[in-house]
Amino acid sequence: MTSSVQLGAWLGEWPGTNSITAFQTDSCHHLDVVNLYMGWETPFSDVQPSLDPVYQNGSQAMITWQPDGINTTQISSHSTYVTQFADAVKTYGKPIFIRMMHEMNGNWYAWSIGDSSVNTNDSYKAAWQYIVGIFRQEGATNAKFVWCINVGSVGAGATFTGAYPGDSDVDYVAIDGYNWGTTQSWSSWQFFHDIFLPAYQALIGTTQKPIQISEWASTETGGNKAQWITDAFNQITTGKFPQISHLIWFNEKKETGWRIESSTAAQQAYCNAVKCL
Repeated sequence: MTSSVQLGAWLGEWPGTNSITAFQTDSCHHLDVVNLYMGWETPFSDVQPSLDPVYQNGSQAMITWQPDGINTTQISSHSTYVTQFADAVKTYGKPIFIRMMHEMNGNWYAWSIGDSSVNTNDSYKAAWQYIVGIFRQEGATNAKFVWCINVGSVGAGATFTGAYPGDSDVDYVAIDGYNWGTTQSWSSWQFFHDIFLPAYQALIGTTQKPIQISEWASTETGGNKAQWITDAFNQITTGKFPQISHLIWFNEKKETGWRIESSTAAQQAYCNAVKCL
């Protein structure tokens, strides 16, 4: 793997010094990016104590910013909060990835386009551009915006790139995807190439922006997770996904055991794969 690919993780909780250190020990690498999730109406001051350890570690934070319960036509009614947040980001002064309204090509969020009677490609793009416009107006140039799709489009009206706001309002594009194995009635064991290639091809056909894999992980159920991890890094090492800039592991036991520590074999495979950095 080339040194141009940066590594990160969601640690399963808002980050702190102990959780950052523990993951770096278990993963055998320094965290370039630490992801965290927060809803709207949460003030920046609430999250800043969890951002400070990220920067003290020499890493960069990614805020996955979720307007829970707010559809795309309602975004503009929250201008006061967005302005206050942008001002706080500017004052904080450190480079921050803002990954907002992610996985819009599904049907599971208030801002999702799939099966929606409210959200459309146009309303999503307008909402995105409205938020970015406020950050620019406030001078929060340290915020870098990450536009993120799901590996599969779900629901009527959802497509990979129909809601793309345009290169002038996006700094990175991104993909979320998982190997669910046989944990679900609808899922089967799939390797990295099978999961990510269709979405990746759609993005590189639309933009030359760098691509983050902003959520990825594998279950242990239905196959060999250690082999899956080794194969995934090999796919990237051999140049089959040259626009990938970041790999951000979802390190939480949630629907299944996504963590790299789900088995000794999986953890060792991850360590072995990243040692070439």
